[in-house]
Amino acid sequence: MFLVFDSETLAGISLPKTGPPAPEIVQVQHPPSSVVWCLQDWVFKQPRAEVRVKINFSEANTSAENSCYRDLLALLVQDSLTEVVYAASQAELYYSLKSRAYGFYLSFGGFSDKLLALAEMVVTRLLNFEPHLKPLQFGVQRELLLRSIKNANLKSGCQVTHERRNVLVDKFWREDQKLVATKALTVESMKLCLSRFFGESVRIEALVHGNVTQDDARRLSNIFQGKYFILRFTSKFSLLHCRSVKGMHVRTLIVTLRL
Repeated sequence: MFLVFDSETLAGISLPKTGPPAPEIVQVQHPPSSVVWCLQDWVFKQPRAEVRVKINFSEANTSAENSCYRDLLALLVQDSLTEVVYAASQAELYYSLKSRAYGFYLSFGGFSDKLLALAEMVVTRLLNFEPHLKPLQFGVQRELLLRSIKNANLKSGCQVTHERRNVLVDKFWREDQKLVATKALTVESMKLCLSRFFGESVRIEALVHGNVTQDDARRLSNIFQGKYFILRFTSKFSLLHCRSVKGMHVRTLIVTLRL
């Protein structure tokens, strides 16, 4: 039997009496329309990094048409970057682009040497996709989107999930609504939608973590031209202890924020 009566009984194994102090947040730039966080790895010091980007815009889910435009744009961007992404995968770099109700979620990971170059290429393509929009590519990806919508409720579990979301979520568009909206999409209407999506209402929040510096975070923020950022930097990441107590993983972290 394993008994712990007091936090002083087994020093270094039991949980601390009080948590670590709240970190101090440093504001670097004004005004705050978007935020970039930077957490540099000072402990493990591996040549790897991760980037997370969350793009919010007000018209992402206001109608079934906008929802379909958003999903189709994600497919078009991924298709246009197939060759680049394959070359990046050979260098142990990866990325993911997901369409969400609030907008888009992007994640990047791999060796830090060329990771920001990949992130810059993908984000720039997403925010400025109109010059790369081709009628043939548009028709192929719209057909793929139509097929995925038609096949969405083939499984009973998916039907239950969609009905639950229809009840809980304020703006949830059913498959029949999205099917009608997708069939009406055209190249011309897609171009008009792109100008509406990435207007003044866009808010971007990003996290850069790993073998990165403050200059790398500023480089990422410069990609979003015409936007303003708050840069918040975490310059030290200390792992105090990490042990196992009866199968429970106990980890205590202290994070110091400073310039």
